[in-house]
Amino acid sequence: MPICWYVYNGGDVNSPLSYTLGSCVVGPSCCNGDRICAIAAPNGGNNPSVISANIQSYIQRSLSTLACQPDYPSGATIWVRMKPTPPQLSESGPPSSKG
Repeated sequence: MPICWYVYNGGDVNSPLSYTLGSCVVGPSCCNGDRICAIAAPNGGNNPSVISANIQSYIQRSLSTLACQPDYPSGATIWVRMKPTPPQLSESGPPSSKG
């Protein structure tokens, strides 16, 4: 069964329903941050067919290290990618460009 990248949409990080198909060809460029970007998992169509115990452990490790996993050995296949939380705009909106 081919491996595809699935984008995390929120919810239970161990549930296939929390991910939607990104690409079965090219992986995402995200790697480090404080939230899950995507996981590599067996192709199940719109959602991964299964999130294995290994991938679940990589997810937990990614959430604690804030980095792609596995991070060793060097050159290992990455199964979980992370991304930073985008900055929040203040209630007054973006800074003014008046000068």
